[in-house]
Amino acid sequence: MSEYGFQGFPDYSTIRKFTAPEDRSLTSGVMKTHQKHPTGFETIDEYLLRDYKKPKNFESYAYVSQLLQARGMISAIEAHRRAKPRCMGTMYWQLNDCWPVVSWSSRDYYGKKRRFIMRFPLHTAKY
Repeated sequence: MSEYGFQGFPDYSTIRKFTAPEDRSLTSGVMKTHQKHPTGFETIDEYLLRDYKKPKNFESYAYVSQLLQARGMISAIEAHRRAKPRCMGTMYWQLNDCWPVVSWSSRDYYGKKRRFIMRFPLHTAKY
């Protein structure tokens, strides 16, 4: 399998750079412009509310979306590792962003690491 991933929000400091306070919601036009998947927010919301308590504000929501992204990516990478020798590698989508956006990347437009990449180097799979 190649080019898999799960979306997460960029660092909240990045969100503050492209939004005004009134734009910081899933329904704002600005946030929708910075989400290119047609069901991206709905997908994040569905899994986030299934696996976590509902965040109390938008900043917490952005943070928890990164925890969700990390959980999904680590789960996929562990499955690939356990499939050895049938699967001898994995290629996730994507490393970085070309503009500040909600995306699949592990680093946002300004180079800030998402929780996935912060946690993954410390995480090992059990074979």
